[in-house]
Amino acid sequence: MNKTELAKTLGILRQAVYKFLWQGMPADDLQVAIDWREKNLNIFRTKEYRIGLAVARERLEAERGCKIS
Repeated sequence: MNKTELAKTLGILRQAVYKFLWQGMPADDLQVAIDWREKNLNIFRTKEYRIGLAVARERLEAERGCKIS
């Protein structure tokens, strides 16, 4: 599996695959790469975390009626 296919399968950018490979992610087995990412991924730097944070901020602003910086 080449780097582009690995990126598509993992749902990340090709550039991120190269970064993770540099950090030690194995690329020869998809399941091993998935396990490595789960073990080594900083949850605070994920898209899901940023989206969840934005949604929570919007809800809080709506409840309080003011902008949160």
